[in-house]
Amino acid sequence: MEFDSDKLQYNIFDFDNNILNLKSKIKLLHNGKPISVPTEQFTKLRNDPNYQLIGNPPDYKESFEDFRNDSIFLKHVKEALKKNKQAPSFEAFKKTLIGGHMFAIVTARGQSSEAIRKGVEYFISMVFSDKERKEMINNLKNYTKLFNKSIDETYLIDKYLDKNEYIGVSSPEFLKQFKGKPSMEQGKKIAVRRFVNRSMKFVDQLKQKGIYKKVSIKISDDDMKNIEIFKKVMSDELSKKYPDVKFSVYDTSDPDISGGRKIIISK
Repeated sequence: MEFDSDKLQYNIFDFDNNILNLKSKIKLLHNGKPISVPTEQFTKLRNDPNYQLIGNPPDYKESFEDFRNDSIFLKHVKEALKKNKQAPSFEAFKKTLIGGHMFAIVTARGQSSEAIRKGVEYFISMVFSDKERKEMINNLKNYTKLFNKSIDETYLIDKYLDKNEYIGVSSPEFLKQFKGKPSMEQGKKIAVRRFVNRSMKFVDQLKQKGIYKKVSIKISDDDMKNIEIFKKVMSDELSKKYPDVKFSVYDTSDPDISGGRKIIISK
């Protein structure tokens, strides 16, 4: 994979069952008896009256302990990487990192952005070969030249990770920005809109220098409810605001389809 000087790519990823299959579980009451279910099963059960969340609303801390505790998240990321628990967007995320493309992790989780960032650091340290790490550094060097930045090679990856976004839409640090508590779906929509607007500011910087780049923005998620939300916000809002950008959504709800099912919103 070579550095493509003609294109800028900005990618948004859900984490669970999209990049990695973590063993995190949600605790529920089923007809009064406690059970634990994986996230993909919860998406099907959350509106079933026979299953109830445990704890007090709106947080239901007992139900979502695995999705609130930073240490549990990092433990599960390490375990998933060691056991090669790849989800459909695993390779796409890896290529994003090697290519030095800007990205956002937008997850329903409640972990801190620091914990999610550390999860990405573990990903790089445990998955990349020396050759792939070197290729990533070379691509990052090209981007720093493009934006007239000078960064010591030792700190390139660290500085790159700092520039990206790690958003748990159920986390206290995200929710404290709002007077009311947005739903998980609303939170993801807000996060996506912000990332796209921020990404386009980088594009504007290049345009002001007389440099034109083709731009693509991709988002992948395994939850069909989120997929429909992303399709709508991209087609009804973002593609109209940025008509020169190619927007695509990747439906990764089928774990047997590597990379997911591509849905082109605008060309």
